[in-house]
Amino acid sequence: MSNEHNPIAQLITRIQQTWLEEVTSDTKCKLIRVLISPDETKLYQGFLQIESSPHGRLPELFIVFLTPFHSKDSFSLDIIKSWFEAYDQDDKTIDKFRKENPGYAWDYDYFKTKISQREVDADKLLLEMLSSFYSAIRMPGKKLLLTLMPYIVNNIKGYEQWLKSISNKGIPENVQICIFDYVEQKYFDKLFDQDISHGKTIRIKLNLDEAINQLIEAGDPKLPEVQLRKCMLKMADASKTKNLEKFNHWGNHCIALMTGSKIKSLMATAYLIYGSMLFNFKIYEEIEKILQKGLKIAEAGSASGDSACKNLIPLFYGYIASNYQLSKRNRLAIEWFCKQASLHEQNAFPVQAITAYWQAAYLAKEHEALKYESILVSAYNLGSNLKKEEAEFSQYCYIGLDYYHLLISKGKIDLSEEVNIRLSDVYGKDWKESTKQKVKSLHTKYSTNPETVYAGSK
Repeated sequence: MSNEHNPIAQLITRIQQTWLEEVTSDTKCKLIRVLISPDETKLYQGFLQIESSPHGRLPELFIVFLTPFHSKDSFSLDIIKSWFEAYDQDDKTIDKFRKENPGYAWDYDYFKTKISQREVDADKLLLEMLSSFYSAIRMPGKKLLLTLMPYIVNNIKGYEQWLKSISNKGIPENVQICIFDYVEQKYFDKLFDQDISHGKTIRIKLNLDEAINQLIEAGDPKLPEVQLRKCMLKMADASKTKNLEKFNHWGNHCIALMTGSKIKSLMATAYLIYGSMLFNFKIYEEIEKILQKGLKIAEAGSASGDSACKNLIPLFYGYIASNYQLSKRNRLAIEWFCKQASLHEQNAFPVQAITAYWQAAYLAKEHEALKYESILVSAYNLGSNLKKEEAEFSQYCYIGLDYYHLLISKGKIDLSEEVNIRLSDVYGKDWKESTKQKVKSLHTKYSTNPETVYAGSK
C-alpha cells in the first residue's frame, strides 16, 4: 500500500496477513468462503483489486470476476465468456507476459470453440480451462485463485448447487475457487460443513466504522472540508440513536460553518447531507424545505461555473423525488425522477439516467398510466446504446421486461421480439425469468426504491 498510516490500508493489510495465515498455509483447501458483512463489500473489492494487480502481496494469482449469477446451468459458461472478454481487451498485459515468458502458449482458441458447441458440460469445461491456463503460465509455487463476487445473485439455492457441482467434479491441482457469503445469513453453511471436502471458511474481524471515522476526522480541523466531515459524523451518530434534537443541532451547525466558508459547493453539500440524513426521522415537509434551499444554492453555483455544484444538482433531484414518493405525492415524485433522468442524460451518464427512469416508471405504472409508456420508451431507447458491460450493471433489465410486456399487451409482437433479442444478448436467453426473480426479490426486501444487496452488489 502507498500509505500504511491510512486506516483503510491497515484493514487491507490485516486481510492479507490473515489470508496468509489461514488460507495460503492450508495446502489442501480448494474452495474458500470469506464471511463478510454488507458494509465490508467495497473494502473487499479494494482488496481484490490490489491482489489481482501487479501490486498484490499474496502468493496466489487472483483472477476476479463480478459476473452475475442467473442460473446454475449458465454460470460456468458466463464466467468463461467473461474471461474471454477480459482476455481480448487486455492485449498489452498479454503481450508483455509473452515477452517475459517465451514459453507461454495457452490454447485459447480450443476453449473458445468448445463453448459454441451445443452439447458441452460447462462446469467441466471451466475446470479444464482453469487447469490449462495454470499449466500455460508456468508459475510453480503459485496457485491460481478464481475469485467470484457476483454483483447479482438472484437464486441462492442455485448458486449453492453450482458450487457443489464444481466441487464434486474436482477442482484441479494448484487451482482454488473463492466465494463470499454474508456473516449474518451464512447461506452456505451446510455446503461447507457437510457437503464438500477441502472447503475452508474464514471470517476476519475488521473495525470498519473506526477506520472510516479516522478518515473523516483526518486533516486540519480549521479546513471547511474537515469541519463538514466531522459534522456529518456527528449527525450520523445522532441519527443512529434517533436523537432528533442532537441531529438538528449538528445539521444547523454544519450549514452555518459551510455558509461561513462562502464556498457554494460546500454550502449545497451541507444542505444535501442534512436533508438526506433527515429521511431517518420521516419529517417530509422539513426535508423538502432543506433540499429545495440546497438545490437553489447548487443551481446558483453551477450557473457561475462551479462544476462541483453542477454534479450535486441531479443528487438533489433524486432525493427530492424520493421525498415525494415516501410522502405519497407520487405524481411529483415521477416528475422529479424524470427531471433527474433527463439531466443525467444531458450530462452523458446513461446508466444513472436509466436508474432514474426505472424509478419513475415503477411509480407511473400504478399512479400515472398516461406517462408510463413514454418513460419506458425513453429509457429503453437510451439503454439500446449502452455497451453490454454497461447494460449488465444497470437497471436496464427491469425496463426491458416492462417494455416487453407492454408491447405484448398492445399486440406489437414484432417489436416485442426485438426487445427479447436485445435483452437476451445482454443477460442471456433466460433473461425474462431471471429478471422476474430479481423483481420478486426486490419487492420482498424493500417497499420503496429497492436495490439488490447480495455480495458484490453494485
